[in-house]
Amino acid sequence: MRKTKVLGAVAVISAVLFMSMGVFAAEYESKIFDNSLVHTLDIQISDRKWNKTTENAEEQLCKKCSIVYDGEALEKCGITPQYDLAITTVNEADGDYYSFLITFDEFEKEQTLFGLDSMLLDNMSTDKTCLKGYLAYKLMQGAGAKAPLCTYVYVTVNGEELGLYLAVEGIDDSFMERCLNYNKADKNSIRGNVYKPEMMSVTKFDTGSKRDKLNSVISILSADRYAGYTKGDRVNIIFDALSIFIDRKNDIAEAAKLKYVGKSASKYKAFFDTSTESVSRKAKARFVKAVNNINSEESSENYVYIEPQLKYFVGDTFMSNSDGYGGAFAHNYCMYESWGKLLMLPSGFNRAFGAENYNSIVHSLFEDKAPYLIPETTGMDMGTAMVNLPIDTPVFGMPFEDRPMLYKLLSDGHYLDLYHTYFDEFIKSQFESGEFEKLYSAAYNNIKPYVTDGKAFCSGDDFEESAKGLHDFCILRAKSVRYQLDGRIPSTLDGQKNDYSRLVDGSKVNLYTINITDVTTGYGFTPEVIKDIITAVTDDDTPKNSEGFLSAVSGLKYHPLKLMRVFKVLMGVETVRYFVFTTVAPVTIVLILIIIGVLIIRHRIKKSKAREKAEKENKENEENEE
Repeated sequence: MRKTKVLGAVAVISAVLFMSMGVFAAEYESKIFDNSLVHTLDIQISDRKWNKTTENAEEQLCKKCSIVYDGEALEKCGITPQYDLAITTVNEADGDYYSFLITFDEFEKEQTLFGLDSMLLDNMSTDKTCLKGYLAYKLMQGAGAKAPLCTYVYVTVNGEELGLYLAVEGIDDSFMERCLNYNKADKNSIRGNVYKPEMMSVTKFDTGSKRDKLNSVISILSADRYAGYTKGDRVNIIFDALSIFIDRKNDIAEAAKLKYVGKSASKYKAFFDTSTESVSRKAKARFVKAVNNINSEESSENYVYIEPQLKYFVGDTFMSNSDGYGGAFAHNYCMYESWGKLLMLPSGFNRAFGAENYNSIVHSLFEDKAPYLIPETTGMDMGTAMVNLPIDTPVFGMPFEDRPMLYKLLSDGHYLDLYHTYFDEFIKSQFESGEFEKLYSAAYNNIKPYVTDGKAFCSGDDFEESAKGLHDFCILRAKSVRYQLDGRIPSTLDGQKNDYSRLVDGSKVNLYTINITDVTTGYGFTPEVIKDIITAVTDDDTPKNSEGFLSAVSGLKYHPLKLMRVFKVLMGVETVRYFVFTTVAPVTIVLILIIIGVLIIRHRIKKSKAREKAEKENKENEENEE
């Protein structure tokens, strides 16, 4: 009995310590994530293993390797290419410049690098500033969120240069110990579960009328959809277009938004299937109960780590992260659950700082043809919309209620006041103090030699312009947030719609210069292929309709035979060829064989019946003759 009481007391003390959510210094913080320099990392691996790893990157094979980080050698580590949309970008570049996960204890239990368990090497292939990920993680830390550490590292493989990477602390045991009061050495310490929801991987494509879809796309491109909009309206063309093709209302997609879709744990596999650890039945039940609470009128204090969660939303909202929880797909975040309480952890900022917008995507795909594809609406320009994203309703192209974690916390007056307090502290400490200028300048000067010397995935030709654009966006965004906090600008979408004249002018912020998209390249369609398809479909180089922009879809509508010319272009795309030869062709062959089989069977049945009929007639004739 006494032992039970002692263990119970220890558990209570651990819980109290955990609730404080403190951040503790770790040895690797200063030795690995020192941001005053670009570190060096040499991956030592046999040519055979390296080639097998990179040539089959989609399979995410983990291979044994050794590493030397700033002269510190470590053997028996694991290296795994990270499969995401950027992999096709690397394939198109015909290189080995993938993102990688380095696990230091993969083949040697308990092995760490100065206490660090794992490290993500981000190739920054979708960031031509090479600064977005770094600044995003640093700003999340500045906001007080429980965020991974990061630094720049120059990577070589067996002494051969690979390039400039962003090294990010893995959300692993070492991160838990540093940020979340987990003590691996204490058997009573609770580690918690970490999930990384991804609704894109389970989203199903709608199978509605193709003609209706075609007309809807034409309406969007022709701006008919937005005829009644005023200058103060935010026109979310990209989300309007996505809604035509993608069903984001199935149970798994809804669960990724943290909506309650029932008590069955199977409906939340967007979370549970992503855990690297086994998830117990009790842990699943705790998670479902917490999600149910978020969607109810109950108090959130027992189900959400309020302070760090609000600080997470401060950082994420500041960056106008249209590809995060408040964006179209409610992803690019990790969900931590412990003691039945939830907390979001930062993960992935390649499309932060207003990247997910129609203008930016169209410019990156079509370049000189972009003006013909951008509808002339009376809606707010993209730069101003992203700079002035309302901090109290920070969602993109959807009702606020569609993101229940945000909606519930920011709809509560007490939590909203706390959120404003944290936002005020963030703007003061990071921008009005001059800290951001120091952070930006140090990072810019550190990596400039590597980018301009061609040692990064992106070209150095437009690095300075895009980096300056990112800097200017952040400065204007900080100004807008300050005005919203002070009441000089409305802080809700409805308020800004009704009174947009006081908004900070962001029209000169060219979001295309600071963002690059992989929306299509991730599926094998590079800008060059897209341009070839457009040309194949529309006959001439820059055809215009009466409203002055290119309408490839309209071309398809009125000249369907032009699709025949697109076939050759499509077969030039690796992913299309792969799909045709591995899926379409085999299925077609099977169908042909089935059809042939059916025809043969039908022929034999018909022949058999004819023979039976003939025999019957012969027999009747013989009987008549007798």
